[in-house]
Amino acid sequence: MKCEVAELAGVAAAQVLEVSAAEVRALYDGKIDSTVLEVATQDPARYWRVGQKCYLDDPNFGEVVALDDLRFDHLLGLFSIHW
Repeated sequence: MKCEVAELAGVAAAQVLEVSAAEVRALYDGKIDSTVLEVATQDPARYWRVGQKCYLDDPNFGEVVALDDLRFDHLLGLFSIHW
């Protein structure tokens, strides 16, 4: 997954760091919709950080996606603006 995140972010794999849900919440608190943050940081996901941007790797959600690109709709649930 680290290589997929690096490719998506356009950086070398060495720049990709695995982080905890708590770290993601702290970094994004007040920066993205609170519902998106709450839903996106539920287990069993893995989170990756590149600079000040985090990525979600959730086997139930699908592809690796940047948290900045996620939205929440009460009918659709969590979705990426790029799909």
